[in-house]
Amino acid sequence: MLTLPCSGTLPAERSRMSIVTKSFVLCVACAAVAAGCAAAAAPAEAPARIGVYDSRAVALSYLRSRLHAERLDALLMDAEMAKRRDDKARVEALEAQGKARQHLAHMQVFGNAPIPDILKDLEATLAAEAEKHRLALIVRDVDIAWRVDSLDVIDITEALVARFEPSAETRKIIKEMAAHPPLPLEQFPIDCDGGAKSGAAAKPPSPERAGRLCADHWVWLLDRERYAGGWEDATARFRETVPKQTWLKDIEKLRGGLGKANARTMKSCRVTAGSGGAAGGERVTVQFETTFERKEKAVETVVVVRDPDGTWRVDGYSLD
Repeated sequence: MLTLPCSGTLPAERSRMSIVTKSFVLCVACAAVAAGCAAAAAPAEAPARIGVYDSRAVALSYLRSRLHAERLDALLMDAEMAKRRDDKARVEALEAQGKARQHLAHMQVFGNAPIPDILKDLEATLAAEAEKHRLALIVRDVDIAWRVDSLDVIDITEALVARFEPSAETRKIIKEMAAHPPLPLEQFPIDCDGGAKSGAAAKPPSPERAGRLCADHWVWLLDRERYAGGWEDATARFRETVPKQTWLKDIEKLRGGLGKANARTMKSCRVTAGSGGAAGGERVTVQFETTFERKEKAVETVVVVRDPDGTWRVDGYSLD
């Protein structure tokens, strides 16, 4: 009679358990090796990318754009209508708004003020650049106080500047501006209505720069057929020599048949000793090479002097 033990395991059962245990250990080992291989094969995480832009270049491109010109025209038209209605409160409000805008523009271009008002027109471009370059963040270049070396920085200034379709002249000015550091914001007068009031205020521009800015603005008025505005912005001597109605008739005859100005580049800007109405003893002659719809090559000459009140104004204009 075969007697079975009361406890323990049969030899065959012990053999099966041994096989199962070895198989389990082998599976665990294989899983560990596979996990290690997978970890080793995983690609390294790409460094974070941020986009940066030069706000001065973007601001200048916008301020010389057709979009800005249309908005400025709308503001001026609103002011003109308010004057006709004799709505003095509205006129004062619009004049204050215009001065504030101009003050802000000066700080954005000649200083380094932020451009949140301009960025509103660039939301689609910013989103497109972020997707194109896989950017996690977009900031002004001057706002990066410190960064790690591994951070990938992409300059998207050109895409933002191009959004406003800058002319060759605008691009030239942007390039020239890059060579001059921005003015500290504390040098700009706080009271944009009263101007500089202390020695800490902004340094006045050089005669060449002041003359260039004045001439730029004046031909901008002519391009939009705001001939009356051009006459009103001229020197007292100009207005006395050329009556308003004579000016309107002559300038319409001179510019009316040429069509729209398609391109304009500065040919020269020369400062000479002034006379007559030139209070500062200086005269700035600015020449532009201009392409009109119906005249491919034209030369515009704008003479700018400083009126007795210290304001730079146009004292002469010719077109050849």
